[in-house]
Amino acid sequence: MLKEKQARELLDKYFEGETSCAEEQQLRSFFTQARLPEDLVDYRPIFGYLDEESRKTAPRKSSKAVRIRFVYYAVSGVAASILILLGIFTFNRHTGQEMNSAYINGEKYTDIQIVHQQARAALAEVSFSQEDIADEMLPDEIK
Repeated sequence: MLKEKQARELLDKYFEGETSCAEEQQLRSFFTQARLPEDLVDYRPIFGYLDEESRKTAPRKSSKAVRIRFVYYAVSGVAASILILLGIFTFNRHTGQEMNSAYINGEKYTDIQIVHQQARAALAEVSFSQEDIADEMLPDEIK
């Protein structure tokens, strides 16, 4: 770690543009200390910024780790898609058989023609003629 006197000398050298990368690294580590002399505190943001920028440009994770993560996510996505498709297929397979049937008065009918006939008969029982509808709409005083 740099001492205060060495840091001041390096700081002068830095502003003259004569420092090496290693010396600039020493300055960055010096200015990350918790306690700094009051006259040097104003320089902290300069070296804090440089330190932050060097971290941003630092090499990322190895390409092998990135490849492994990509393969993991790709395999997980494919597996999830297969499970969803299997679920849809299974649901359609089991419910598809029941969708072509109807229960009328407790009996199961699978013939669509019989279901239509039964539905027409039920509607005929509950349907009203136009005269019945008109009578219901008129007030009691007019009837």
